[in-house]
Amino acid sequence: MFDELDLKIIDILKINSKIPLKVIGENIHLTPQGVSNRIIRIQDLGLITQYTICCNMDEINLLLDDILEYGTYRLNLSTSTIK
Repeated sequence: MFDELDLKIIDILKINSKIPLKVIGENIHLTPQGVSNRIIRIQDLGLITQYTICCNMDEINLLLDDILEYGTYRLNLSTSTIK
């Protein structure tokens, strides 16, 4: 069984599946542990079956162009660019 809070969690995860549990909890007035327990239960119910990503294909194509032109590309990401 699931309730309105579970649906709110699913809505938040649909937008950003990497959002911290603390942030989800602040939005729905639960502790991070409470959010985690609900997510596990939602997964066990089969309502969440996978987590996916969306790619910026324009950026990927630029990387591929560099690889094809120069034979290599060094991807250098700092943690500040990852949200």
